[in-house]
Amino acid sequence: MKMSEKVLEIEKINEKLTERNGFMANCQRLIDTEDDETFLSVFSTIPDFPVGYASAEKAMALISGKWKYTILRRIFIRRRMRYSELKKSLEADGITDNMLSSSLKEMVQAGLLTKTIYAEVPPRVEYSITAKAIELYRIILRLAMWYITYEKKELQELLEAAETKDL
Repeated sequence: MKMSEKVLEIEKINEKLTERNGFMANCQRLIDTEDDETFLSVFSTIPDFPVGYASAEKAMALISGKWKYTILRRIFIRRRMRYSELKKSLEADGITDNMLSSSLKEMVQAGLLTKTIYAEVPPRVEYSITAKAIELYRIILRLAMWYITYEKKELQELLEAAETKDL
């Protein structure tokens, strides 16, 4: 690689880092708002950052699809699992070998799981969670709490309506 190509590559990377830092700072400003009206006011002042939307889509793709979240959750419960254990635990749900293999491969490539191959006969392969997966799971739990908050409100309204019905 020529020096001028290297300089251009470094400049591109720095530009991407600056863009992402700006997006993250704006996200934090939104997160720190106290109420919905302030949130909407601050949101309207933030420039449109395609990198942010693309990043959100990429983050959601890490666990999208029918099996990735289920696989991740199963491994979380045990911290590490052999391929054969995963397959057996998901067989009743209908996962195929190809789907399990491709999902695991994608999660390893994304840095959510580590794959350890032991030099044994028969070969043993284990998948374990990473720090990146733990951080993602914390976000998933926050998302679940958000959902439950609104679900509880709806249930409370149903309860109140049921209690006020004439018998």
